[in-house]
Amino acid sequence: MKNSVSAKDNLDIDGPVSEKVKETTREFVDPPVLSSLKDEKSVNLIWNVVSLAKHYNLYRDGGFLKSLTGTSFTDNTPPGETHCYQITSVDKYDVESELSNQHCAKVFLKPPTGLQVIGDVKSARLTWNAIQGAFDYRVYRQIVNDSLSFLGKMKSPAYTHIGLGYTEPVCYVVSAVDSEGEESGFSKIGCGDTNEPPSLKILKYKLVEPSGNRALDSG
Repeated sequence: MKNSVSAKDNLDIDGPVSEKVKETTREFVDPPVLSSLKDEKSVNLIWNVVSLAKHYNLYRDGGFLKSLTGTSFTDNTPPGETHCYQITSVDKYDVESELSNQHCAKVFLKPPTGLQVIGDVKSARLTWNAIQGAFDYRVYRQIVNDSLSFLGKMKSPAYTHIGLGYTEPVCYVVSAVDSEGEESGFSKIGCGDTNEPPSLKILKYKLVEPSGNRALDSG
């Protein structure tokens, strides 16, 4: 687009017209579209290329996180914590676009590992490895047809199941739950048996006979 200008004197008479000057308006840069890829260890953010962008500004939970020239970023955030991200494009004039869509993601908890079941007298003691990011753990007993019966929640990676019988086979799975109430997958099944009933053997006995004749008197 080309424009020209002229001036007027105090008698309102137009002066000479200037040469035409080419005018160019600046194009506004668009924000990218933000998304992520699933990963067990980190949040992997990705976005599309914006042709006018010199770089991108990434924000997490409303605060500036990092300036980037590529179209991906790996956030090594702890498991079990949801974070919300937005991104902007910045053009060659250092003018920033509007914020992109908000994309929320987190690293999910892994299932507990190392489940061990140790039988005791009418009880079973369970232990397993602690999981990073776990707020508590849920314990389930496996019953017939692979169905599960919920037993309880534990803050620490251990549980004692009481009220069982003698020589009773038992199987369990456990899961981890984050602070937002989201549950992990189940651990591998752990099985065991409670102890056998105690076997009593009389090693010595003494007859107490009040009559003193050292014989059992009939009544």
